[in-house]
Amino acid sequence: MANFTNVTSATTTTLNAIGVGNGSYKLKITNNLAANQTVTVQLVDSDSNIFYVIKNLVMPEATSVVIDDMMYDATFYSAQVITTGTTNITIRQIYI
Repeated sequence: MANFTNVTSATTTTLNAIGVGNGSYKLKITNNLAANQTVTVQLVDSDSNIFYVIKNLVMPEATSVVIDDMMYDATFYSAQVITTGTTNITIRQIYI
């Protein structure tokens, strides 16, 4: 199963809440802008501690980044994608 999320504003997009989902998927983020886009992927626990998977990655225009094995214990962590500035990205989660 795959989930697609289009993000068109600077925001924090929660991929799963704590206790929801299995925390095991392939993650693809595509920059749809004709400009650079900065993206952060992080895990957050119930005490709001942040664990960065990717921090402030500058993606050139029309590029993608793929995390083949995004694996964590979803009973304890929430996964989030943070975008800043002008934004137009597509987030694709493929559960494995």
